[in-house]
Amino acid sequence: MRSLQPGGTVALAGGEYFGGKHDTRNRRLASNGRMNCQTLPDLRDTVCEAGYSNTEIHEEWNKGWFCVVGRKPVVDTEKSLRPT
Repeated sequence: MRSLQPGGTVALAGGEYFGGKHDTRNRRLASNGRMNCQTLPDLRDTVCEAGYSNTEIHEEWNKGWFCVVGRKPVVDTEKSLRPT
């Protein structure tokens, strides 16, 4: 968030998540402590909690891929410079 310009886009992509084509494999690996997985809604919530907005989930279920995209809000400089 710190290095992204206002209005910029962040994207998280990968193939290790719960609920997708490789769910059984991912749950097995996560139960062994070999990786940390989340569901796509949980990943979207993580991006939102980090401060990004207009968050979208894109999934290629047949290939087992995902991409979560969010935008850094544009700060209204006039409002932020007004005395309170």
